[in-house]
Amino acid sequence: MAVYMNVDLLTRHSFTSFFLFSMGVSLWLICSGGFRRRLVIDHDKGEYRFYVHTHLRHRGPLNQIFIRIIAQKSGRRSLMYRIVLDGYKIDSHTLCGFSEKYKLLECQGRTIASNLKLNYFDYVDTSKRHCVIHRPIRANRGTI
Repeated sequence: MAVYMNVDLLTRHSFTSFFLFSMGVSLWLICSGGFRRRLVIDHDKGEYRFYVHTHLRHRGPLNQIFIRIIAQKSGRRSLMYRIVLDGYKIDSHTLCGFSEKYKLLECQGRTIASNLKLNYFDYVDTSKRHCVIHRPIRANRGTI
């Protein structure tokens, strides 16, 4: 706004469309991103519910949400890790920032997952460090 006020009167009109466009985009971003997202974990019913504002977006069993460690390469070619709450049809939520301390984050991730009674997955797809509490329910198939 200060830059806009210091511009000469003749060139001020050329900035009017840019100013109005940027105000419109910023208001749209505030309104669209301002809706509160809420994840409700109900262990009694064995399900979770994901709300955006007050609208139910998805309901599913507890085996569809999990705590996971994600690894990403840094510029120094070392791996950086972070803990994420993720699942089916919910927004991914970062629980901590990047760190190089894998053992500490693994311990914290397992603790969070055990306190919330959720599945825990390591950053490697096939690992002995996974902790699976909830498994998918299979439909009973009739015998032939």
